[in-house]
Amino acid sequence: MPLMWDIRPLTMDDAGHLLRFELDNRAWFERFIQPRPDSFYTPTGVRLHIRQFLQENRQGKRLPRLIIHRESGVIVGRVNLHNLRLDQGSAFIGYRVAQSIARQGAAKRGVDLIQHEARLLGIRTLLAYVVSANLASQKVLQHHGFKVKQRLPDYVSLHGQKLDCLYCYKQLYE
Repeated sequence: MPLMWDIRPLTMDDAGHLLRFELDNRAWFERFIQPRPDSFYTPTGVRLHIRQFLQENRQGKRLPRLIIHRESGVIVGRVNLHNLRLDQGSAFIGYRVAQSIARQGAAKRGVDLIQHEARLLGIRTLLAYVVSANLASQKVLQHHGFKVKQRLPDYVSLHGQKLDCLYCYKQLYE
């Protein structure tokens, strides 16, 4: 199967397309993550979001990437390293893909590619939180060799319901 997905850095020029991606998938994403405020889902809100991510990138705190369809360049997902601790060689990973391409390998490919970038930065340990009910996201992490470090009961509240999370890790190298 040809590799259909790639990643590239987030830029201010992505604002319009990113807004469309986030709006189209809002309900899908909010099944497993905290809803963003309504103000995010506006041209100004997305530009502010991108500006913040790019500032954190310049400060060495975040590595924001878009998962794109290789041929069309359409945004199909996001993958980020955040809470970068270069002094400790660790970072958290987060990702999301459009509902329309779920289970087609985009999340796996995005995680694979950002792990390569993490290694180049000297990151030795990747960390992740995943809602225990989010089996698809757990499968992506398991595919990449993440291990569950700890189960966190009632760790997040989503739509008024307390949910357990799994705290996962992966050693990229020693």
